[in-house]
Amino acid sequence: LDAIGGRRRNLLLTREGPRSIALHDITERTEFTRVKFFRIIQRSLLEIDVEVVPEATYERLRDEATFRDLFTKIFNEEVSLTFRYLDSIPAGPNGKAPIVESLPAERYLSDSWKPEDSGRIHTPIQR
Repeated sequence: LDAIGGRRRNLLLTREGPRSIALHDITERTEFTRVKFFRIIQRSLLEIDVEVVPEATYERLRDEATFRDLFTKIFNEEVSLTFRYLDSIPAGPNGKAPIVESLPAERYLSDSWKPEDSGRIHTPIQR
């Protein structure tokens, strides 16, 4: 994502356009001390998988509600969240596990993006 600090990571696509996620705002929240690690995978505009490596103190209903509230604030509408619980999250080719992967954001930033991909007309970010 050249237009935002040279990075494409930690970016989700909302109806209003791309939104960079400040991960420290998520991880510094008290509610997330019960999570060892998580990964957000945006499959489509309003469909997100949340992979969680929970601590022993993780409370499934309460902590899933925290994630739901967070995404409602990010998107300004409800999104469909699917939770998967894992023992670990595998690292990518660079040796690090990406925290946010967004298929819609990648399409948005590519030359193949079309306005109907998001439900509203946007101008892709200039690189």
